[in-house]
Amino acid sequence: MLMRSTVYARVDSRPSLELTSVRDSPDGETAMAALRAAADAVRTVPHPDEPTEPLPNWADALLSEDGPTLHLDLQDHADQAT
Repeated sequence: MLMRSTVYARVDSRPSLELTSVRDSPDGETAMAALRAAADAVRTVPHPDEPTEPLPNWADALLSEDGPTLHLDLQDHADQAT
């Protein structure tokens, strides 16, 4: 079954913080599961200066006013946030 949702991405006032929200999803649980999987995948990207550490300082999927939202904080490498 194909489900359509609207995905919005924005970079916060801090260029290292990126938020991606899934709006109008008919299945919020599936959207959250997909964003949690995305957060898990981003956490596997190694930090360029510390290869045993993940690149993001923080990556998680949270339910916000906009719906399921992926939060990424790449504070040490804002140039790689976009």
